[in-house]
Amino acid sequence: METNDINNDKVKVYELGYLLVSSIAEEKVTGEVETIKSALEKYQASIISEDFPKLQPLAYQMLKVIGSNRSKYDNGYFGWIKFEVASGSVPLLKTDLDKNASILRFMIISTVRENTMVTQKLVFKPVGEADKEKTDEGPLAPVSEEELDKTIENLVVE
Repeated sequence: METNDINNDKVKVYELGYLLVSSIAEEKVTGEVETIKSALEKYQASIISEDFPKLQPLAYQMLKVIGSNRSKYDNGYFGWIKFEVASGSVPLLKTDLDKNASILRFMIISTVRENTMVTQKLVFKPVGEADKEKTDEGPLAPVSEEELDKTIENLVVE
């Protein structure tokens, strides 16, 4: 591993997942992303990859308190940035991001450099194949109580 000259901490790969408040105008989202990137650059982080934030509905309503105002959000701009930085800089970066009023919520996780995005594989089943599987069994014959008891005893013994 490389070391950072400033604090001799090991350089690790992290991913920052963030949710920006939906009250930001769409044309100003780029500026907010640049603010986040400048916070990363402040600690000599090198950006590996990123996904530009997209407006998405939230699974539940979230609250954000800014000063004395309490705002509720049902949507948010979700984006992520994968970066490499000295591990000692992460708590300082977290403190800077906590102060950003445009970030509804964020999470910094340790990860790997490789691409970790999983693509969903589609499985195609011919039409009617599911119906064949059900009808191939045919009607079941009635089972007497003696046969049922005998089968249960054999299963219990094993």
